[in-house]
Amino acid sequence: MIQENLFSSRIAGRAKNINASVTVGLADIVAKLKSEGRDIIGLNEGELDFSTGATIVNETIRALIDGRTRYSWLNGEPELREKICQKVFEDNRIKATPENIIVTNGSKQVIYEILQTVINPGDEVIIPVPCWATYLEAVKLAGGKAVLIENIGVDLDVEKIKQAITGNTKLIIINTPNNPTGAVYSKAALQTLCQFVKEKQIFMLSDEAYEQIVFDSEHHSLAAIDDNEYIITVQTFSKSFAMTGYRIGYMIAHPELINRVSDLHGHMTDNVCTFAQYGAIASLEMPKDFYQERLDILKQRRDRAYRYTRELFDCELPAGAFYLFPNVEKYLNDRCRDATQFCEYLLTHAGVALIPAEACLYRGHVRVSFAAPMDAIEQGFERIANVLRYTQ
Repeated sequence: MIQENLFSSRIAGRAKNINASVTVGLADIVAKLKSEGRDIIGLNEGELDFSTGATIVNETIRALIDGRTRYSWLNGEPELREKICQKVFEDNRIKATPENIIVTNGSKQVIYEILQTVINPGDEVIIPVPCWATYLEAVKLAGGKAVLIENIGVDLDVEKIKQAITGNTKLIIINTPNNPTGAVYSKAALQTLCQFVKEKQIFMLSDEAYEQIVFDSEHHSLAAIDDNEYIITVQTFSKSFAMTGYRIGYMIAHPELINRVSDLHGHMTDNVCTFAQYGAIASLEMPKDFYQERLDILKQRRDRAYRYTRELFDCELPAGAFYLFPNVEKYLNDRCRDATQFCEYLLTHAGVALIPAEACLYRGHVRVSFAAPMDAIEQGFERIANVLRYTQ
């Protein structure tokens, strides 16, 4: 039998230096506990509980029946890219042609491919935190240096970004609506940032996964604010369209960058699942009322979850996405020294799953998802409140 340390020494350092996804790992733990008969309320979910629209499913099935199961266009079906052009112009005020677009296996893949294409060893990438932890790991895999700046408020702290920029800065990641805080950045803040970096040849990656889930504000795309060719827009069908399992995302960028990413894409996965793309086409043809009804339900859940949250924690009202990010520091003690231990305690004693701030490169907070039925939200907070009565 091969000695464990000898075997481990043969694994590439870049793989051993990567931290596993806490959110994915926790989802697996929750699924396992449920399969064992445990009554677990999952307020950790990063996906809507809504079913994918019937029209979308039917068009996917139709594509299968019609035999659309072969290799397809590397950058995405032409019809889908045309529909995306229409969508981003109507919804986001972004002018694009199919040559500006590549369709990928979710936005996670394209973010990885962008960083692999743009970042050289030693290049700096500015990331406001708390954030989606995949950003950091993707930067590490590209050989870049992540520069983390704290941005816990309801708007983008442009001054901190300005102060973090150096001669080695290659890219800035902006995520609005934000995961995990639910912040929706103002047009004024984004304009200020665009004006500052316009002549610096710094790429800006605008991750807009939650761009259609906005309640009390308006989503602003960087590419609609400024025609800077260094702006890269990333969107997905996963969140707003309740199509997480379809694994379809896309980027909008300068044609030369699209071509370079396409070269890399061709050696990784080739085209996105062919028949799934026809479901994506159908999703862009759905009436707006269908999505507005779901947004209205989400807003009701947000308001209820926020009311419960404020009874227990300090928390900002999220303007977008489907998360709250309350401060739990007053409950930390010798038994729960950080947010991770706090979440473990609640999972064990309350049967409620949350995401700790450490999974978002932060501290002292937890991410609470309201992408769950109202009764689950109510029961979840009732359980949390009952347990916390004995922790202070």
